[in-house]
Amino acid sequence: MNKSYFLPISLIIIGSLLLLNQFDLISFTRPYIFIYGFTFLGIALIRKAYLNPSRKGLLGGSFFIFLASAMVLIDLGYLPVYDHFVFPVLLISLGLSNIIYYIFTLKTFSNVTFGLIFIAAGIPFLVMHYGKISYWEIADLFSTYWPVLLITVGFGFLIEGMLKKAK
Repeated sequence: MNKSYFLPISLIIIGSLLLLNQFDLISFTRPYIFIYGFTFLGIALIRKAYLNPSRKGLLGGSFFIFLASAMVLIDLGYLPVYDHFVFPVLLISLGLSNIIYYIFTLKTFSNVTFGLIFIAAGIPFLVMHYGKISYWEIADLFSTYWPVLLITVGFGFLIEGMLKKAK
């Protein structure tokens, strides 16, 4: 799609969705507005990344797509709807986005490192939410194993330096 056609086509799509909402053919309640908005923003950013050789916008686009996907799973009842559930979903979405960004750009390995850190930070909160582990067990694990975070970041920077040197 030509860059100059993107805004008019976007406005047509948004206007059509709003018109369908006026006739009660689709519902624009608060969750759906966020789902549609995050999906649209994600597609727009991924489109920008596709057109740009540096893939600028891929990280944000994939983050919003993952976030919208999580919201769809919440809406369908596969994931719970609690305020304290949002934080791990954001962390895991950000982690997956960093990994996707590295896969498509192969620029900085630190994206994989931070992606794994975000996912590893989100999973304990998710497991705590489902009652498999208590807050105190997570606090104890973190107080014991927090140096692993430094080691992981160090390995990430070391691998990134070795990959840059190999090029």
